[in-house]
Amino acid sequence: MKHFYRYISTRPFSWFAIFTLLALGLIVAGCGSSSSANSTAADAILAQIPRPNVGVAQAPGTFLGKVAGSEYFIGLVIQGDTAVGYLCDGQTDAWLKGTVKGDQVTLSSESGAAVTATLAGSTVIGKVTPAGGSALDFTASPPQGEDGFYRAVVPASEDENYVAGWIYVEDDVRGLIRRIIKLIRGLGKNGGGGNGLDGGSAIQEPPECNQLRQEYNDFQQDALCTQCSAADLQASEDFATTAIGEAMGLGCDLSGF
Repeated sequence: MKHFYRYISTRPFSWFAIFTLLALGLIVAGCGSSSSANSTAADAILAQIPRPNVGVAQAPGTFLGKVAGSEYFIGLVIQGDTAVGYLCDGQTDAWLKGTVKGDQVTLSSESGAAVTATLAGSTVIGKVTPAGGSALDFTASPPQGEDGFYRAVVPASEDENYVAGWIYVEDDVRGLIRRIIKLIRGLGKNGGGGNGLDGGSAIQEPPECNQLRQEYNDFQQDALCTQCSAADLQASEDFATTAIGEAMGLGCDLSGF
């Protein structure tokens, strides 16, 4: 299997644009829910979505697909009467929560994205409406081979988290790093959701974090070069973005990036 993090930096969507928005603090959002009970169940499912490490098992009830007529990929996890989802085209994204009634699946996000779908055996067939967009058809199936749906939550500060999502389908990937403002203080570092990070204690970093931190800072310095070509500057930004994406996957403290 290709090294996941190095691989995602080579895909056609613009990680430089994503990171620029992140650095400027322009991507700020939260996940919505229709009720506290549903939100609690949805958060428990979100915590099962694995971090992007090689060989990790997918959450039970995972479905992945591409959205027809667009660059969007969709990832769903359906368990019992609760469903969560992630919609991303590499430039915009939405985390969705919803319910399952019989074979009907309905999800929505605070940003206005929505999914209505039908469970048909091992397939989910339906329509997704991106925020401000038109309804588009999609079909999602259980992950095959190296396909996967990944999520990472890493604290950025006392009141903020970085949240990243990735959908890997048929040798291609869509992903985005978001900065989430925690609306309630005292929830712990993860704001109530997890992916394995201990919200109440200091991050226990793997040794790779220091090297990634140094690489990131070096590449950022390279990007300030006034005599370098546009291609070289873009490469520096791409490598810097790859470093922070890999650091998120490893659970590094991002305050030094």
